[in-house]
Amino acid sequence: MRKYACLAVLVGATAASTKADSFFYNGVGIPDIRWMLPMQSTINVPDDFDVADVNIHLLNLTHTWSGSLIIRITHAGETATLFRQIGSSDGIGVGMGSDFNGNYSFDSESTASLWSVAASTPIPSGTYDTSAPFTGAGNAALNVFHGHSMQGVWTLEVQQPVSSLSQGSLAGWRLELTPAALAGDINCDGTVSVSDIGGFVLALTDPSGYALQFPDCEISQADINDDGSVTVS
Repeated sequence: MRKYACLAVLVGATAASTKADSFFYNGVGIPDIRWMLPMQSTINVPDDFDVADVNIHLLNLTHTWSGSLIIRITHAGETATLFRQIGSSDGIGVGMGSDFNGNYSFDSESTASLWSVAASTPIPSGTYDTSAPFTGAGNAALNVFHGHSMQGVWTLEVQQPVSSLSQGSLAGWRLELTPAALAGDINCDGTVSVSDIGGFVLALTDPSGYALQFPDCEISQADINDDGSVTVS
């Protein structure tokens, strides 16, 4: 089911600021990352509507051997690996010996490759695409969550599966979720109500005027019967 709800206080997480088209949820950090011990941190999202986009933000990640680390996110039976043992072609041995020391975001719309900058130490903070295991190719893995309800538990898992005599920490992480457009919410205020009638009339009679008055809205939200056009039918 898809519906729109106001951002609520979360269980096991703290609510951060929101903007018109996305919600942010803060998860607790992982203070000690070391060999063979997969560590988990969870965020429980109360809102129930479809996901259009997911971004993950790792806050103050430190680790002294990036090539021994795996970080993945799971939700609704799906798993997306942010990166796995950077520089390792088989997952058996350790990869690059560079350090993490900064803030790292993962966005499927990014074209930046974490593997391509991993020779630098520390690896530069920034926004990257997710990396395919053993090749490092960008693979937009976070898109696996598109279309699922955002409601429920999101789990960040950090693991160091091979020994590299290294360790690190994660101060926190942020889950950024953008909901799919709500059909009928023509003025983009988050609800379907009589206040959308004026926007519908404008979209029907003057599409250019609609775009000027509602620059953050897609005119397709006025296509109530989903037939590909804005009409009274």
